[in-house]
Amino acid sequence: MKKNILSFFIACSLFLGVTFCTLKYRLAEPTHHFITWDVFGYYLYLPSAFIYHDPGFQDTVWLNKVCQNYKPCPTIYQLVVAPKHKKLNIYTMGIAGCYAPGFFIAHLYAKMCGYPPDGFSAPYQWALIFTSLFFTGLGIFLLRHILLLFFSDKLCAAILILIVLGTNFLFHAGLDGTMPHNFLFSLNCLIILLTIKWHETLLPKYVFLLATVLAFAALCRPTELVWILVPLFYGIKGKNSLIEKIKLIVGKRKQLFLSGLIMLLIFMPQFIYWKWAAGYWREFNNHTERFSFFSPYTIDFLFSYKKGWLIYTPLMILSILGFIYIFQNRRYLFLALFLFFLINLYVVSSWDCWWYAASFSQRPMVESLPIMAIALGHFLEASWLKGILFKITVTTCLICLLFLNLFQTWQYSNGIIDSERMNKAYYWKTFLRTSVSEEDKKLIESEIHLK
Repeated sequence: MKKNILSFFIACSLFLGVTFCTLKYRLAEPTHHFITWDVFGYYLYLPSAFIYHDPGFQDTVWLNKVCQNYKPCPTIYQLVVAPKHKKLNIYTMGIAGCYAPGFFIAHLYAKMCGYPPDGFSAPYQWALIFTSLFFTGLGIFLLRHILLLFFSDKLCAAILILIVLGTNFLFHAGLDGTMPHNFLFSLNCLIILLTIKWHETLLPKYVFLLATVLAFAALCRPTELVWILVPLFYGIKGKNSLIEKIKLIVGKRKQLFLSGLIMLLIFMPQFIYWKWAAGYWREFNNHTERFSFFSPYTIDFLFSYKKGWLIYTPLMILSILGFIYIFQNRRYLFLALFLFFLINLYVVSSWDCWWYAASFSQRPMVESLPIMAIALGHFLEASWLKGILFKITVTTCLICLLFLNLFQTWQYSNGIIDSERMNKAYYWKTFLRTSVSEEDKKLIESEIHLK
């Protein structure tokens, strides 16, 4: 019998399950136009540059035609006016890089098979779906690889089931996988693996690859720069290990200097684009919302019935408790993982639109699930060493939380859970309900409020 076969079988099954959900959900859409809303903005870099040769969006004819034919959204909010009659894409170009392989394959296929080679016909739409599924599979198997570094095959299999089916990963990979969070989940798994590999071997190739993935993840969403905390604080468990880490950084300064250059080179196309289109080298935020770092929305972000992470993904309460057991059993991981968790939570909960528009649970937490999976594994590992009554209680709790997430994901996809206007009264009125009346819907917030 092959080693670790159970977790491999579970990973394959989960990927096939997510693929089934994705295709079923997407085939049910009458227009099969999936390049819409924010995805439209992330994607625009590709057709504007490689088909229309108009990255400044100065020719409105092709853009208006695309909007008329494919109706990506009511307004082109993805672009803002820039100097010299250019328009600037408010999103960074990293996710377009993830889309790129599928885009070029679709472009060739469209030309060969008689589809409009306009960047938005059926081959391009489906290319994004299959590209997102590739990253979904990659993320699941990379997470399996990470978990097997710390846990048994059986425990790894259990954690995979809980993370994929018991969190909002299922929705944001299976039903909304073309958004950045699914792609970043995979990239962040790579960051963890490369961090471990470099500290084990100190080989230059691993730190250079780590710098590449870090920079590319930040090019997808600049807030991903927070992930630099993981390699920076990995292995520090006390005063002596801190001194050793400083010595390591000083001793490998040439590697780290070259890594910095690699990150700069990866960011350079974005800097050049900003300079060309807007006249300045840096602009990480062209959205109407801003970060309120001095008055973050962390309590609402975690506990609000509107979109609270721990309300709609309560399994993560157990994962947070898992940091206690990381501290007790693998202290060399604790500072890197827990510090990342705290600072990342502070950053993403400081965004003025703290509920992140139409989404299930808190979508920016999907990309931190690889770390939460490690913490959850430590909680389960410690729990299953306790008495039989405690193990039965925890197992029952996990089954209930798994069911709750699956059911609420179904509720959301069927419009029972509202995407932006939930409140306490409506949540409990519709709790575990398979249908709602017009009278019930009167409980929903009539307007979207920041707080």
